[in-house]
Amino acid sequence: FFSLSSLFLGVISDVSPPILMNNMSSSSRVQSPSAAVIEHHFVKNRQLYSYIEQYQWNKALARCYSHPWEAKHRNFKRGSTPLHLLCYLGSAPNYLLQRVVEAFPEATRIKTKNLLETPLHLKCKVSQQSEQGIRILLEACPEAASMLDSEGHTPLHVACFSNAMLSVLELLVHADPSTLLVHTNYGRTPLGLFWRGYVSSIPGHLEVAEILNGSGTFHLEGSFGRSWAKLVLLVTKGFQQTNISSEDGDIDSDLVFGLIHHPDRHNGQMLQVALKVKPRLAKKRNKNGDYPLHLVMRERLISNKESEVIKALLESFPDAAGTMDCMSRYPINTALSSGMSWDTGVRDLFLAAPDLLVERDSSTRLPPFMLASTIDSSSSLETTFQLLLQRPEAVRSFG
Repeated sequence: FFSLSSLFLGVISDVSPPILMNNMSSSSRVQSPSAAVIEHHFVKNRQLYSYIEQYQWNKALARCYSHPWEAKHRNFKRGSTPLHLLCYLGSAPNYLLQRVVEAFPEATRIKTKNLLETPLHLKCKVSQQSEQGIRILLEACPEAASMLDSEGHTPLHVACFSNAMLSVLELLVHADPSTLLVHTNYGRTPLGLFWRGYVSSIPGHLEVAEILNGSGTFHLEGSFGRSWAKLVLLVTKGFQQTNISSEDGDIDSDLVFGLIHHPDRHNGQMLQVALKVKPRLAKKRNKNGDYPLHLVMRERLISNKESEVIKALLESFPDAAGTMDCMSRYPINTALSSGMSWDTGVRDLFLAAPDLLVERDSSTRLPPFMLASTIDSSSSLETTFQLLLQRPEAVRSFG
């Protein structure tokens, strides 16, 4: 009994020696600790946490200097430490955050009980005005940038959805660029969460609507400019993590092809906005010499608003419709082979390059109207009819 009691007291004293030992007589140190002593220890051990809960920053700072072991306290229900609480409270001063990290740096790795959030996850939710808190946490624990919560979010995911500052995103991306490609348990990437949060806000929704409708002007130095800078960062840095990015580090190429290849279902809308801001993106070529239009036609990577994207690409650079891709095929023939209908893109491709209706496809050796008729789809008859209607002489040319 004596040895077991001594072992228990030793563990308690390692956590908070001044508190427990100062309140126990020399004779009591060899006895089993009473409930009152244990309760007294934990009440005292919680004082730093209480000061932070009450927003008493100066008292919390003084307490952390005089009782640094209290930074190890963990809330029984949530599993949070004083550092977690500081990061959760957006008004907490960074000087106190710095001191608590110094007192117990291991707290930067601790996750809460249910949501499995690290202090960095929590700080990313309230970093709309300053990046200093994020910097402090990353310097103490760079690997925290890679940790996942219960829903598969990295801190970067949280920062993107919480409208954190651009500098915050830059710090997190620099700490671990691979997190740009991480999917949550629900299949969301940081870019997807950023765009979802942006267009769900009233200012973001209105800005995107005005840009796409051509009814307004945008300024890259204002609210839209800040969001545009985040978009460029997330797309280009993420695309550079793949093996298909541009070899010369061309930001514009990485932006347009990164958007086309990105798996988020909103990539079409993002690409439309990008083409409004930078029409020259439609003239970029990838490693194989393909224009963005070629890639959209061949790979069918735009999961939503594909026809709008085709129009935007043709408005920005109509000559791409009359240029062969790396497989020596014109965009209209590639579109017809994939089953695209007259109304969902073929009409726009025809208007951009009408003379191609009397040209044979290099792959099938069929003219467009014959190629359309070979496709087994409900729209193939209408597409074939419309192509013949535009150029009736094509029948005689290939009869």
